[in-house]
Amino acid sequence: PTYDLTGEGEFRLPNEVAHKYAQCLLTARTGQQPPQILWGLGYVVEQRLFESSYLYRLREFVYSSSHHDWRREARKELDARRKAQDFSLVPFVADDEAAGKPQPSQLLVRAALSYLSEQRPEALSGLLLELSALQAEVDPYGAAPTYAGDAARTRDALTKVFDAIEPGALSDWLGAKPKEKDKSKPRPAR
Repeated sequence: PTYDLTGEGEFRLPNEVAHKYAQCLLTARTGQQPPQILWGLGYVVEQRLFESSYLYRLREFVYSSSHHDWRREARKELDARRKAQDFSLVPFVADDEAAGKPQPSQLLVRAALSYLSEQRPEALSGLLLELSALQAEVDPYGAAPTYAGDAARTRDALTKVFDAIEPGALSDWLGAKPKEKDKSKPRPAR
């Protein structure tokens, strides 16, 4: 295909379209969201549709593990940190600089968002609505190019949801074999 000029497989148009479309839908429904949430949910969609992630906010080589082995890598990062007495996922969610990059913060946020979407969708929905309300307070016309909700109240909303995720349960979930997909349904072309 002409969109992968190098032939190295570093670009997958369907992944990129699905990811950006998910970001657009989220923004259209809820207004701007914090960058880690916006990018993390894009990865959740990519993973669900294609079992890989290819849209990254950088211009250098991305290792294969970043495309395919995110569960193992996220579990490794989580297990290395979770035993700390003051462990919290919130600082990772608040790390806007790591959004869209194959870094530990984005891996852990993607893991937490995937977990929430499967195990506690009502908590994820509530969080998105709360962040949406915070954004609407400062951007009633939806014109802001990025999330601008009150920082302290945003952190409180994130803390309420992400600190409720028990790190051991998240690690176990990451280590479990993902559910088998229904093989009778045709898969999208890659």
